[in-house]
Amino acid sequence: MAGPLLAPTWGVGQWHHLGSKPSEIYFSYTHRSLYALACSPPHISNRTVSLPAPSSYPASVMLGKYLFTVAPLENVTEVTPCLGVGRVDPLIVGLLFRYSDGRRACVGEFRLDRCGTTMEVGTSGGLFLGLTQTMLNRSCVTRVEIFRPKDRAPLTWLDLPWKGNLEWWFSHTECQVSYDG
Repeated sequence: MAGPLLAPTWGVGQWHHLGSKPSEIYFSYTHRSLYALACSPPHISNRTVSLPAPSSYPASVMLGKYLFTVAPLENVTEVTPCLGVGRVDPLIVGLLFRYSDGRRACVGEFRLDRCGTTMEVGTSGGLFLGLTQTMLNRSCVTRVEIFRPKDRAPLTWLDLPWKGNLEWWFSHTECQVSYDG
């Protein structure tokens, strides 16, 4: 699930199921963000889709600056990070999860041309996200592990069990992650 949430009181709007016929998806993108989606032909069914509300909001939500994504952590079999560009130490800008039933979901941004190494969950005890601050004092993820890292310094770590939901807010300058479990 993804979408702009401008303020906690504004809600997520109404989403419609596209049906089972093939559709092309179009998006309006600038160098900073994706801000509109459309499909053609519009095979929209009468069925609406109920999306989960965020359990928290970023401390610095500014109008229109963040997109919200959420994915369940239960039954994850693989994790693939998406690497950002433009830095010596690449940022992790999103994660793609594969589930035991074959479904996939992603949080944050995900581009197939920027995939990192896929990690098989197996007997992993959880998902471990290493966070740091940019030079502009913005939060970002720089490491993703599926086993508790022994060398945890100098990062701040978010240790997540394989249950609940991972929420990932992102903008063109930072990401903020939280756990709803």
